[in-house]
Amino acid sequence: TGSGWKGMATFSESAVAGDDPRLESVYSNFERNLRDIVDAARSCGAGVVLSTVACNLRDCPPFLSVHRRGLGGAELESWSHSFNRGRIDWMLGDAKDGKRALSEALAIDPQYADTAFMLGSLELASGDVKSARSHLVQAAHWDALRFRPDPRINAAVRRVASECGARLVDAADFMGSDPASSAPVAGRDLLFEHVHFDWNGNYALARALAEASAPMVGGASPAIGNWLDSGQCAEAVGYTAHERASVLEHLRTIVQKPPFTNQLTYVPDQARFAAQFAAQSKSSRDPAALMEAGRVLDTAVAADTENPALAILRQACYNVRGDLAGSLVELRRAEALQPRSAALEAEEAMKLSRLGKYDEAEQLLLSAHERASTSERALLAPAFAELYTRTRRLSEGQAFFASEIERAPRDLSLVAVRARMERLCGETGSAERDYRAVLASEPSSEAALEGLVDLLQSTGRLEESEKESVAAESFQPGNASNNLRASVIHDRRGETDKSILMLLAAERSGPVSASVEVRIAKALLAQGDTPEGALHLALARLLAEAEGNGRAVSALGEAIDQLRASLP
Repeated sequence: TGSGWKGMATFSESAVAGDDPRLESVYSNFERNLRDIVDAARSCGAGVVLSTVACNLRDCPPFLSVHRRGLGGAELESWSHSFNRGRIDWMLGDAKDGKRALSEALAIDPQYADTAFMLGSLELASGDVKSARSHLVQAAHWDALRFRPDPRINAAVRRVASECGARLVDAADFMGSDPASSAPVAGRDLLFEHVHFDWNGNYALARALAEASAPMVGGASPAIGNWLDSGQCAEAVGYTAHERASVLEHLRTIVQKPPFTNQLTYVPDQARFAAQFAAQSKSSRDPAALMEAGRVLDTAVAADTENPALAILRQACYNVRGDLAGSLVELRRAEALQPRSAALEAEEAMKLSRLGKYDEAEQLLLSAHERASTSERALLAPAFAELYTRTRRLSEGQAFFASEIERAPRDLSLVAVRARMERLCGETGSAERDYRAVLASEPSSEAALEGLVDLLQSTGRLEESEKESVAAESFQPGNASNNLRASVIHDRRGETDKSILMLLAAERSGPVSASVEVRIAKALLAQGDTPEGALHLALARLLAEAEGNGRAVSALGEAIDQLRASLP
């Protein structure tokens, strides 16, 4: 199926939406490849199970909305009027006025995906599931960045399963993302973002696949009572509150970047995700939660002693408890259960260094380095830096990294690691030179910028620090910390327009507070941009609700009501 999906990715770069005829070859290739795979498997005597692909319709706005061809002039102006009013009503949960305005916009341009999404959301909130699903499916259909499966892909899967004798698991139908589904509309209860499952989604699909596969493997499907339920399955694979925090941390790095930054709900989604991550991280470190995670992992390991993944989970749990010795034992057990891994060798060496076992750490690193590839040496670099920092052998560390950089001059991560080592050893001059060298070659390096700015601030060179932040604005639009920092700098200088641009960049690069949205709204209103000012006040109100600030919610609501009356 690879060439079919590659075709989708290629077309998405040029904004292919809806019924673009170029997509037909992609669907044809997909179905043909899938038939070939099923035929090959069956010719070998294998049973085949195919699954349709579910996606998030309810809580995932389109990634890119584009206008229908030919829209312009008075029509575009009329569309903008209806769309802007409808968007504010949608944010405020005003179903009556919102549906009226958005329906007007949809009648003018039925291909603008965001309009269909907002209408679907309002219909769903009003209880009209059938109409909501229809609009939400259309929103995905007209999304010009095609990162979610189209119903035609799933139709092809069903045809191949029916005609080639494969068993079908219709995930799109039972998870609620198919146009004809009667299940609740697929959303955040099953998926983190557009297509990646949360625990509930993973369990539901795994269970369906297991039930479909069991007769082919064992001759008959086990009785319903013999399957593990969701909680039992979580315990069997060691999925606890501690592990969920790690999953959310990984997801957070994904959803803060494009294409998510272009979504209608990016700002409130980031606030929700940040709050969820903070709460989960706190609970995962609670002594009772750690004790429970330990119990679950002990039981899981006892039942599956040869599973390296469980050993890695248990070593992470020991880490949080502060039991480095126990963590080292589990890490070594994981290494023994799987092929050699430079990443795990580096982790083992860092644990040894933190335990003061420097000779063991060095012996392990030198041995690993001798047989490592170029990419693997980069994985070992932080462990070498840790060793040289803790043993205060800065000159040896600098010589080692000079050799590594000479061997791989394009790998700027080595220079950044050396800079951190030098900084920790008090060599601020050397660290500064390295940070600046990285930025000179790679101006988009957030790690180098933040390292340099922190170094300059800590040594009292505030003016230079500000200069670096401002200079990096255009190179690092996704650096939320720098965007907020630069907005304060411009504000202090009286450069209001630049300050607002940086606040808008901060809004689209990470979680912001309601106060940031209020600042943006005030500036836009002062410039006479009432529609955009009202929109950002509505966003501020949503964030104030998430922050539990009742007074701000009330005050913002009153201000928005006054503005809505004056909207063009």
